[in-house]
Amino acid sequence: MDQDSIIVVSENKGDIIFTHEFEQFKNQMGLNIWVCHKADPESKGMVESTVKFVKRNFLPHRFFMEEEDLNESFLAWLARTGNAKVHGTTKSTGSSV
Repeated sequence: MDQDSIIVVSENKGDIIFTHEFEQFKNQMGLNIWVCHKADPESKGMVESTVKFVKRNFLPHRFFMEEEDLNESFLAWLARTGNAKVHGTTKSTGSSV
């Protein structure tokens, strides 16, 4: 079951209306959020594949004491590995997104 309802109230002609609490969190953290359309397995699958890729290729066997260490290591990994891969469908690298 999707948990979109905890962050999204509704959609207004393509504009996503977030819950008040999530909107505050999003603004505080400086996040840019893209929400998949409801019942759209193609876009949802793309997001889930990306999460699996990070879980399987970056996180295993890594231990971090500080969040800053994790972020630095992840950005370095992303530059050399994650964004360096050519996407099977689009034939572009993540760095061009």
